[in-house]
Amino acid sequence: MVEIAEPTSNLPVGTLQACLDPFLNEGGAQKIDYVHGEEIVCRLGAQPGNAGFYVPGMDKSELFKTVILDGALPRKTFSMGEAHEKRFYMECRKIA
Repeated sequence: MVEIAEPTSNLPVGTLQACLDPFLNEGGAQKIDYVHGEEIVCRLGAQPGNAGFYVPGMDKSELFKTVILDGALPRKTFSMGEAHEKRFYMECRKIA
């Protein structure tokens, strides 16, 4: 387990993303995949050449506080719940 003394974001995933983005941009990784569930993170992270980071989920009560403190949520964080509970959302806009 790693503990960050001075996190840059209200959510652990925001602090982690702030480290991963430069790492990816500087060629430290070919791609980053976002998955849900401890089992899949462990399975994929254990494969040669891979690393897995498991971060706690965001409690629904943290949503407004996080948006107030950090603005937009980090990538892939608006998906709440466990992988088997996921529903598909569609963005809809009024076309005038």
